[in-house]
Amino acid sequence: MTTTIRQTTPLKDSDVKKLEYKGGKFSKYALGGVANLYLFIYKPNLKGSSIKKYKIKINANFHSITDEYNQEMVYPDTSLNKARHKVRILQQELIQKAKESISPNFDKLANEYFKNRSNKIAIKTAEKEQGRYKNYIKETLGDKPINKISYKSIVDLLLNIEAKFTRETSERVKMVINGIFKYSLSLGVIEANPTPTTSVFYNQQRVSKPRSAIIEPEEIKELIRSINTYKNPTVKNALFFTMLTAQRQNQILNLKWSNIEVKNGITFIRFSSEIMKMKRTHLTALSSQALEIIESQKTFRVNEYVFGMVNNKGIMSDCTMLQALNDMGYKGKHSTHGFRATFSTIMAENEHKHNLSSELIELCLAHSTTTIKGKVASAYDRSFKLEQQLMAYEWYSNFINDLEPLQIAKFN
Repeated sequence: MTTTIRQTTPLKDSDVKKLEYKGGKFSKYALGGVANLYLFIYKPNLKGSSIKKYKIKINANFHSITDEYNQEMVYPDTSLNKARHKVRILQQELIQKAKESISPNFDKLANEYFKNRSNKIAIKTAEKEQGRYKNYIKETLGDKPINKISYKSIVDLLLNIEAKFTRETSERVKMVINGIFKYSLSLGVIEANPTPTTSVFYNQQRVSKPRSAIIEPEEIKELIRSINTYKNPTVKNALFFTMLTAQRQNQILNLKWSNIEVKNGITFIRFSSEIMKMKRTHLTALSSQALEIIESQKTFRVNEYVFGMVNNKGIMSDCTMLQALNDMGYKGKHSTHGFRATFSTIMAENEHKHNLSSELIELCLAHSTTTIKGKVASAYDRSFKLEQQLMAYEWYSNFINDLEPLQIAKFN
């Protein structure tokens, strides 16, 4: 048996000095002043002295309280005030652990957010938002408790998206993240929204001007219509070829007829290391639409270059295609390099449709390395995955052509 003595008012140190063993294995006193703090006075030893231990009550069980040296707190070695202070700290830690243990992960709240929002917005808008979540956010943040996601982790994610795709893509992903956190805040699940504001985020993190790129299907459709009406047939075909292959402008301008090869029924381009940014040979499979452009250019073959020009150098100027886009009204909106961002964004946002890996998309873009699922993976291998590349380019070319048919220039 044990003896329990309950106090109606908080005890003072002078009161604690008077507490005595009352019988049983120990006598237990509620000290007050802070919830669940007790003093256990054990049966005296043969010399008549009793050990007095502070204990904290947690879920009906009593636990010893230890100091910074991991020693049990006993009275009078540890003062009553110090014991109460320690209990307050322990209680705050317990509350925090309890919150963390019941805090839902980001993915659960994201799904609730999309469900709650589905009846308030257009179906296409809902699909786009959910697609951005799946393609850009879920893998990085989905499994994390929402109250453990920091400002820095969101900034790192957005900067990675901007570097790989476009700032516009990064901003739209940020809007989805912000919406999920605002929804969670309204439920009381979190106390603050860690999503950075656009102005603070970009002013602090980025100072260079991003490349211009059009990534929305409706805008891509209008761009195709503009190129369809462009008068110069070689420039027109070069623009379409850049769009369909997503290669760098330098590669397109320096593309020679001798670079085109066929292997196992697949027509591809062997770009030499001299013209590649990463100074490695790169192979690019050609879709049926890209092949149609090649066949058209054959009928107007002026020199060794596929998109050769009748001028002193025999090669298209590096500003010709950009000037054509500017003339169409796309100055500051889209560039030749922007076709790469268009390709990567469309492929990323439609991964659930084509079921092709992000590693393959990086390979198509001739990126030397890419961080995928926390690992650095080489985007090159000995086979260059021509069969898989062809699947990617065929899907993308069909997607583009379905938006607005490409009117490839024909030569008389």
